[in-house]
Amino acid sequence: MKRLTSALVTTLVLAAPAAAITVPACQFPNGVHNAVALDEFPRPIRSALHRHLPDLVDPGQPFNASAIMTGSESQRRLVRGFRHGARWVIGYEHGGRHYNDVMLVFSLPKRAHTADLLTIGTTTPRALCAKMLALAKGGAVPRNGRGWSGHYW
Repeated sequence: MKRLTSALVTTLVLAAPAAAITVPACQFPNGVHNAVALDEFPRPIRSALHRHLPDLVDPGQPFNASAIMTGSESQRRLVRGFRHGARWVIGYEHGGRHYNDVMLVFSLPKRAHTADLLTIGTTTPRALCAKMLALAKGGAVPRNGRGWSGHYW
């Protein structure tokens, strides 16, 4: 009986959905436009996000950070986006077996009808704001040894 109870408790703990990790708040320097909801992005950015990430939800919406599907909750939730000049950097939480934060870097010149995806990358919640701000302000688009693939896209 003791073994059965221990196995049941272990199963319940492992099956419980993981809580989303809190991403620290960002400081917004002058000249950087901040967007904190999907409807605050320009139409070409919204279209690209909806086409490739149809389950992306706004901050505060129900979100499943775990690999265990518990219903219709999305495993992708917007954190925020920044624009500086023609460059947009968007961060979102990605639940699943290995929770992480994903950054998308777009180029959207004035009067453009489509947004060009420059790169995709992952980071930790603690580093997300600093990396996003550096990219939005024109920092080099980082690459890791394997290159940033479209796995999260």
